[in-house]
Amino acid sequence: MKLSSELSLVKQCEAFEEILVYLGDGGKLGIVQLITKTEWRRLIKTSSVAAGRPEREAHFRALHLLANLARLREEIKDLWHKLITGNGGPSFEDLGPDPEQSARPLVQEIHRCLSWHKAVWLQLVERL
Repeated sequence: MKLSSELSLVKQCEAFEEILVYLGDGGKLGIVQLITKTEWRRLIKTSSVAAGRPEREAHFRALHLLANLARLREEIKDLWHKLITGNGGPSFEDLGPDPEQSARPLVQEIHRCLSWHKAVWLQLVERL
C-alpha cells in the first residue's frame, strides 16, 4: 500500500473518511462522483493498494488506517524528541519503519520514569 505524496496526512484521513461514509451509505465511485470531488479523484490517482488503484471499500478502509497511523506517528515525533531523544534515548527516526515495535523495550523504563513522582518524590516530601 502507498499513500499519496500530494496531499497532507490530515487531508488524506479526512478524504478517506468521507469516501468510506459515502460507500457505506451505498454510494458508488463513478465518473460523476469523481468529477465533482476533485480531492477524492486526486487521492485515488496518487495512492495505491496491492491490487493497484483503490476501488473497493476494503481498499479505502486499509488506506484510511494507514494514513491515520502515519498521522499519529507524525504527531508523536516531536514529543518523542523532547522527552526521549533529549534525555539520551534513541531518536524517533532510529526506531525504523515500525517505531511502535522498536520502542517496546523502552516501555518499562518509560513507566518507571512516569511513576517516579508518586513512588519517590512524594514519599520524600512526606518524610520532611
